[in-house]
Amino acid sequence: MKSAPGRDTRPAYSTQRRTWYGYGSLGRVEKSGFGRFLHDATYIFGDVSVVALPSLFAIMAAEPAEGYALTGGALVVWMTMWLVGTVIRGGWIAPFRTDTLGWVSLRPSMLALRLVYYNAVVLIGAYGGAAVVDAVGAWYAWLIVASAFAAIATMCFPRTAESVARYLDDRRDRPSRIANS
Repeated sequence: MKSAPGRDTRPAYSTQRRTWYGYGSLGRVEKSGFGRFLHDATYIFGDVSVVALPSLFAIMAAEPAEGYALTGGALVVWMTMWLVGTVIRGGWIAPFRTDTLGWVSLRPSMLALRLVYYNAVVLIGAYGGAAVVDAVGAWYAWLIVASAFAAIATMCFPRTAESVARYLDDRRDRPSRIANS
């Protein structure tokens, strides 16, 4: 199993997933491909949904009286991030510019990165899709733009997290200038 900083690779290389039996009992069970997909889908849905709530609320509050491109674009971005993240976490597809399969770990620094990254992707995808509708005039343009942008951004996220984690680890391991003086 390959390891990379800031990445959780175990689900991508294993058919086992953690489960909860109740009353504080945790265990690992072997799951079929469909069971792994469902497990990973619920994990990524919670990951994306909870962290992207600020941007989703802002889009809902800022919705103009006419049109549906803004909220529709946000919904499409959100669901595309969920689906692409699910297949990356399960190891079915590899993210861009990395040989390591798997999703991003839940380290505190990665949670901060998620907060910025997910909300930026939702806002840019939703407003970008609405802008394309205004420019092109085709009602379905938001669907194409929002889904393509979200898929590309989600495929880039594990590599971005890996780079940030590597930078933070190098910075933490580097001796302080104050300690040397």
